[in-house]
Amino acid sequence: MGDADTALDLLKDFRKRQEQRAKTYAEMGVFFKTYLEDHDIKRYQSLCKAVTTKFQQIGKDILVIEEKLRTAGKVGWASMIRKIQEAEKEKLQLTVKTQVL
Repeated sequence: MGDADTALDLLKDFRKRQEQRAKTYAEMGVFFKTYLEDHDIKRYQSLCKAVTTKFQQIGKDILVIEEKLRTAGKVGWASMIRKIQEAEKEKLQLTVKTQVL
């Protein structure tokens, strides 16, 4: 597999991880809505723990992709992924803060 194919495969994998992240955010929203209706804090905390685990795994997977791109000399793509990761971190922090309020 050539460098371009490898980079393309990595970017496709990154997109897949971003789609997983979007689905996880959707789950998080459903869990929060359910909590607002039933006030079952233990269930909500358990679901939040599962979501946190998913986000952590997605983040780890994306770090691997970023590093592989950087190692392959695709610094621009790796830097773009880093910026997206930083924005996603901020988004998650804001989402959690709004759910705590």
